[in-house]
Amino acid sequence: MENGIKINPFVKKILHVLSCTGSYMMVFGFFLSLQQYTIGLIPWVRKIIILDFLPVGFSVFVITSLYITFKFFRATSPYK
Repeated sequence: MENGIKINPFVKKILHVLSCTGSYMMVFGFFLSLQQYTIGLIPWVRKIIILDFLPVGFSVFVITSLYITFKFFRATSPYK
């Protein structure tokens, strides 16, 4: 870090992992919400359910959000 404060390398690694994980979770949540409140509001998409409890739309939205997040987003951290 540039301000002269020394951080334990183990703590620095934990902060790096937490920072990257939080960044990925924010991007994933954004894309999941975007899909749920645009495509997910179409009535026939909401009605398709398999196994009496699993909406197909939600499953597809999770898979596509994960794909978009990991394919097109690279998280960086100031603790690296």
